[in-house]
Amino acid sequence: MTSPPMPAGDDRKRVRVKTAKGRPLASKLWLERQLNDPYVARAKAEGFRSRAAFKLIEIDDKHHVLKPGGKVVDLGAAPGGWSQVAAKRVRAVGVLERLGFKIYDSGSAFYLWARIPEGHGDAMQLNERLIADAGVAAVPGSAFTDSDAWDDYLRICIAREDDILDSALGKLERALGS
Repeated sequence: MTSPPMPAGDDRKRVRVKTAKGRPLASKLWLERQLNDPYVARAKAEGFRSRAAFKLIEIDDKHHVLKPGGKVVDLGAAPGGWSQVAAKRVRAVGVLERLGFKIYDSGSAFYLWARIPEGHGDAMQLNERLIADAGVAAVPGSAFTDSDAWDDYLRICIAREDDILDSALGKLERALGS
């Protein structure tokens, strides 16, 4: 049986389980797959409890199932990757919408695109205010395009540890809350 190749762009070396004594072959093969799975490595690096987090992110990006104020029941939630993603997304979108931002489909697992509400200027002006008043900043949408059409948008990363994300959202609320 040959192992599947690593995805393009993944330069990690393939790990082979050498201490298979006493392990059934199925256990050895599962452990090798787990140790070599790029999503397992990515989940660990980004603070997610499991690789399943990426499945929910993909589902939500496509079907928008997570909404602020909605209820999420994660049956069999061990290790709880889906609950972790749901809470993070709903929390961030809820804060931004309360502040008047309109959230657009990001096409990305870890970023929210938010249209800046009227009265806050463009992304650069808002960022200057946020840095001065709250010590927090977001990335202007125009940094990712060749068009000035995205000057009224911010790209906000939600792939951070919960305490860092909560701190940034709190600062945003204090700076922009009416």
